Amino acid sequence: DASLSTEDRLEDLASRLNVDELAARISSNVVSPAVPRLGLPAQNYRVEAVHGLQARCLAEDACPTYFPIPQGVAATFDRDSFEAVGAVTAAEARTWTNANGLAKGDDPKPVGPSIRAPMINLIRDPRWGRADEAPTEDPLLAGEFGAGVTKGIQQIDAAGCLLATAEAKHFAAYTLETDANGTRDGRKGYSANVSAFDWTDSYETAWASTIGAGAWNYMCSYNAINGVPACASTHLADDLARDEWGLRGFVESDCDAVGDLVTWFGVANDSAAATAMALNNGTDIDCGGTFVDGLAEAIQRNLTTLRRARDAFKNAMRPLFAACLFAPNA
Repeated sequence: DASLSTEDRLEDLASRLNVDELAARISSNVVSPAVPRLGLPAQNYRVEAVHGLQARCLAEDACPTYFPIPQGVAATFDRDSFEAVGAVTAAEARTWTNANGLAKGDDPKPVGPSIRAPMINLIRDPRWGRADEAPTEDPLLAGEFGAGVTKGIQQIDAAGCLLATAEAKHFAAYTLETDANGTRDGRKGYSANVSAFDWTDSYETAWASTIGAGAWNYMCSYNAINGVPACASTHLADDLARDEWGLRGFVESDCDAVGDLVTWFGVANDSAAATAMALNNGTDIDCGGTFVDGLAEAIQRNLTTLRRARDAFKNAMRPLFAACLFAPNA
């Protein structure tokens, strides 16, 4: 019923999905299957776009724009350029969405209007494996870069629809790729021990600027912060992002980070417990298979609630409604 408010429409839709359908819709490792009885199409919400839309060409002469890596763009110190990068990326994401274009990858998924950018982690060591995705070592510049790209992505068209929404990543204190010997994946099971001063002086700055500029969504990082996994942190998701900075959309895990609560951190015994821990502490979308495997059992065991799963679904879908994908004339 398009005459209802967005929140009423989301609540109505959430109430019509069974637990397995909810789990599929709050998982992002595969395309969410269609729900024909509700007219809900198969959907891939997100697309990578750290330095331009990571998508296959629509035709030989219709390919996405690739920009210099974020370090190169940030090094211009040109705030207008930051916003222009976001604006072009959003326009192309919307074009590819409307044309049923496909993202890059061995198993290409449809492009959607939720863009996994900007990446605003700090380059604390140039040897970091993901330094080419990050803009700078400077917290202030990282925040201005993030805010500018976000504003560019989240343009509003003449009909009042967002072209796309930004998903800032990876929250937070994520600057490690391998251990000192390069022998293991240092992203996994690692706790960043961050002092109160360093958190305020370094890490919080860019995130407050970027989410404060209106970024709808964020991706939580693989690591823990002072012993608390970032994808099971109500302080990050609720206290800061939602309550203090005004996040309106979803929190998505980095890929398999919910499963890491079992396999790397050892703070959950199984998929059901990991699902509940992530959901109960503010993570809405699992980039992995843990929610699909564990949600029904987590609810059955009273580890989490159907209400929380529905709220996660609403957070996941809200950006798509803001982009008018479910408008009457969409």
